[in-house]
Amino acid sequence: MELFHLGDFITRRKEVQESFKQAQVVSRSGAKIVENMANEIEMMMDLKISAVKRIMDTAENTALSHQHLKGDKFFSYYNSKEMIEPHEPSPTAPPRELDDAGEPKIFVPPKEIVLTPKTEFFNMAVNLSVSSVHVPTNVFDRALDVIKGIQWSENLDQIFRDNYKNDPTLSWQFFGSSTGFMRQFPASKWKTEPVDLYDCRLRSWFIEAATSPKDIIILMDGSGSMKGQRLDIAKHVVNTILDTLGTNDFVNIFTFNEEVLPVVDCFEDALVQANLANIRELKEKIEDFKPKSIANFTAALTKAFEILEDYKDGIKGAQCNQAIMIISDGAPFSYEEVFDQFNGRELPFKPVRVFTYLIGKEVADVKDIKWMACANQGYYVHLSDMAEVREMVLNYIPVMARPLVLGRHEHPVIWTQVYADVVDMKMSDWLWEMKQCDDQRDDVLEYRRVRYRMLEPDEVHRRDIRRKKQAWNQPIDSDVYQFMITVSMPVFDRRENATRIANLLGVAGTDVPIRDIKKLLSPFLVSQYYI
Repeated sequence: MELFHLGDFITRRKEVQESFKQAQVVSRSGAKIVENMANEIEMMMDLKISAVKRIMDTAENTALSHQHLKGDKFFSYYNSKEMIEPHEPSPTAPPRELDDAGEPKIFVPPKEIVLTPKTEFFNMAVNLSVSSVHVPTNVFDRALDVIKGIQWSENLDQIFRDNYKNDPTLSWQFFGSSTGFMRQFPASKWKTEPVDLYDCRLRSWFIEAATSPKDIIILMDGSGSMKGQRLDIAKHVVNTILDTLGTNDFVNIFTFNEEVLPVVDCFEDALVQANLANIRELKEKIEDFKPKSIANFTAALTKAFEILEDYKDGIKGAQCNQAIMIISDGAPFSYEEVFDQFNGRELPFKPVRVFTYLIGKEVADVKDIKWMACANQGYYVHLSDMAEVREMVLNYIPVMARPLVLGRHEHPVIWTQVYADVVDMKMSDWLWEMKQCDDQRDDVLEYRRVRYRMLEPDEVHRRDIRRKKQAWNQPIDSDVYQFMITVSMPVFDRRENATRIANLLGVAGTDVPIRDIKKLLSPFLVSQYYI
């Protein structure tokens, strides 16, 4: 009886029973609930788009007013990877060293900043007064174009603060430059362990805003001369191109020697959506490629043009831009007759752009392979070192963006799909491999413990159920990553002569955490019983 009375008091059983005497069954309109939810989502989306438009407009006007700015190589700014907090010691200047040009290396002491954890930014330590700048590892922040962009973009801090004041639900706001740096508000430190692989130009929100959807065929030279370092550079070029593609793009890779073969057998004569699964498959198969024999350029180009033409006429693929990427250590001829046959029917319009990547230090003749790109509205690159691959490959993006930039007044609003905000997408592949290794290790240890009972149906079923539970019970909010949607918009160069070079300054955007959308919709989803 004592336990009963205790439970009765704790659960307030009588109060609950009394409350049900006044309960009513109310008819609810499901359509009305959905309509209200849609209105809330629309208001939220409009607020985010307005914020990005203000960043875009301010960036274009600021760049225009600072077009004659002389870059200061000693300009001090909040570097996300180097700025220090008051309790941290200031680094000392390194010994006087000379760079490759024989000039003293530039040392600028890092700026000091006060950071405070904020729950709305996933408990990260931030500063709501200023923005910070992230520069990729492979980009020199004191290069003239980079430092000039960092200087004038500091004027975006005021619009960042105003946006956050007008809409406190705003998450990260940023401006990603085509030169590589990214200015992010609020300022926060960037995690560089174990290595910093982040480059804003390879993120879906940047690529999709900077270029239109595209069909791409990559042709990789399979001749016997493509060996050693040349083959390593060629594979790195392919992987970098694949990293720049998103789910709106379609792609395939063909190797060509005496035969023209897809790297993935089941992708024969097709273009596949550039989603994570297909990109992972293409990357794995290209690593197994071994060159041999003599390259048949005519067969490779003909096959590529025929597939792209089939997709264009059959209303398949991206139905927008089309391009052929040729990766080779040289071409014996220009193959003008092939290009005239497929790309010269509707002059001056050429439906397929051609990009050529010439591999190797000692190259006898560049004229023919350079002509392929220049005569077909593409871009030619000569690569002789692994370190320059990413920066040189990314040059194709402004070229693909030319039709968009030449319009200048049309700024498409891009909403990405839901994604995990990991530093680098390749890390997800590595984490998946580590998980498979852990599962394999657990199976071996379990086999040592139970021996042949491990193969019994009950044991197999128990192991399968355990792993399914682990998959379903993954936390939506993680200390490592958060699920995000990003809204972004291209930023164009408004200078009068910019239309001739079709200059893309960068991309403005803001993140929308899935957590915030759940909070927005929760009042409609909780306690809504309807008949």
